[in-house]
Amino acid sequence: MDYTPDQEKAINDRPAGNLLVSASAGSGKTRVLVDRIIKMVKNHEANIDQLLVVTFTNAAAKEMRQRLQRSLREEFNATDSPQEKAALLTQIQKVSVADITTMDAYCQKLVSRYYYILGIDPNFRILSDDTEKELLKDQAWQDVREDLYGNDQDGSFARLTENFSNDRSDDGLTNVVYKMDEFASVTDDPDGWLENSAQFYDFQGQSLIKSDFYRQFIKPQIDDFFSQVEMDHFLMIQLAQQAELFKDEEALDKQLDSLKNLKQHIDNCSSWDELRDAVNQFTFDKLPSATGLEADQQKVHTQIRDINNSIKNKDKRFQKFQARYFLLNEATNIKIMQAAKGRIEKLVAVVQQFRQAYRELKNQRHLMEFIDIEHAAYDILNNSSDQAKLIQQKLQNQYYEIMVDEYQDNNRLQDAILNKIAKPDQGNRFMVGDSKQSIYRFRLADPQMFIDKEESYTDQDNDNELVSLAENFRSAQNIDDFTNLIFEQIMDKQVGEIDYSKAKLKFGNTEALKSYPSKVSLLIYENSTGAGDEEVEDTQIEDSDTGQVEMIAQKKFAPCWIITSKFMITIIYVISRPVTLPSSRQPTIVS
Repeated sequence: MDYTPDQEKAINDRPAGNLLVSASAGSGKTRVLVDRIIKMVKNHEANIDQLLVVTFTNAAAKEMRQRLQRSLREEFNATDSPQEKAALLTQIQKVSVADITTMDAYCQKLVSRYYYILGIDPNFRILSDDTEKELLKDQAWQDVREDLYGNDQDGSFARLTENFSNDRSDDGLTNVVYKMDEFASVTDDPDGWLENSAQFYDFQGQSLIKSDFYRQFIKPQIDDFFSQVEMDHFLMIQLAQQAELFKDEEALDKQLDSLKNLKQHIDNCSSWDELRDAVNQFTFDKLPSATGLEADQQKVHTQIRDINNSIKNKDKRFQKFQARYFLLNEATNIKIMQAAKGRIEKLVAVVQQFRQAYRELKNQRHLMEFIDIEHAAYDILNNSSDQAKLIQQKLQNQYYEIMVDEYQDNNRLQDAILNKIAKPDQGNRFMVGDSKQSIYRFRLADPQMFIDKEESYTDQDNDNELVSLAENFRSAQNIDDFTNLIFEQIMDKQVGEIDYSKAKLKFGNTEALKSYPSKVSLLIYENSTGAGDEEVEDTQIEDSDTGQVEMIAQKKFAPCWIITSKFMITIIYVISRPVTLPSSRQPTIVS
């Protein structure tokens, strides 16, 4: 079987540290993972039951077992050696009992087996019904809220409620408490995470501009704003050059230089007040008038003027930027932050009280959520008793390698569990995924772990290794090129947290794709009704999602790119039956 050099590396390398495989779409990552396992089995490095293979879904775990069994049977049929046949048959039989599973299922297995370490009831029921879960949460929160209102002698809970809620209900505070509980729960130390939440508001005598809060939250927003404004100027200058508007071009060049100087000054400011004054005192230049321009030039000049006005005029982006960050001086900001710190500390105490009440309700009913099971598994592995240490050592010795598919969709608690059973004296973790394909942040997956490892594993001073699979064997070359064209312009470290120039797709260069008749189309869907649209057919599209599906259904090929009026970009690979849109909703098509 032919492999690319990088696939060969991912299958065969055994670094002294851990191995991270960054696998782009269509790069054959599942095949690489399966073939790595087959290679270890064939070379008698490990048995199937000496591997822990973690997938994201039960369906993926089932497919992985089937692939392994199919590959092992092929190896069995291909060899004439009785000894090899016997060894492979043993491995085939072990696939069904091997630890090829999801994190939820694996943690449940650990808790069911070693529950006595924590002294918990093994006869628990998994709380998986969302309605039951919400009812139980609401009951716990209602009890906590009544207690807090009844014992609010200093008024701190009333002020906290007022801060997050309105005069009709305190649902705002409820939502914040639930959300903080969720975020804390996916860490290995929820109480520590909560207690650290207020630290950003404590400057400890430092200047605002030297604080972690400024470096981590304010400075990236400032950098992002100036990057966007600079891109707008590049566009305006390009328009001016194409229309031979030389005076406009000169004025825009000068204005861009002024903005760059402002940004450089901001980067070198030693105090917040100095930075604030620099931003608030900045003024934009006026563009030349349109007098004497030809009709076509006047249109372009008007387009440039509108873009420029969207940046500088009252209530536009620069004014909103000033108002959002630079209204108040340092002394006032610090006073507000100190007050906020007390408010956040009260919020943390409320969340901790809610977490305790909710946990007690579940214990009374012998219920555990999946996140509770994961925490119990971590607590078993992190327990300091002699029994727990023996269990951890047993698991560390059991697994020759710990393999994780779709690693970008793990959370920090799951990663901490796997670190506990990894060999302490050598790297035996194999992680494969693609941070660009992380879609489970709503489930609190943390792709930043993947991104951090990508950056640190390239360091020559450690034993860990990074392998990048960039070739895409799923799409024709013009699809890869068009995808790269779009994402090179919209994805960087600030937008998307990824330097796309280092993550571009590469054409797989297979014969089948070379001859594949493919074509890229750009469909622009305007999600608004125009004049005269009041009386339209029943088939009129009511929302952007439906509109995108209806438009792609008219095409005879896939994929297409759809850009909505909000500049949301979606790649659609599904072809439906041909449909006809009402004339008022016909899409703009650019091939």
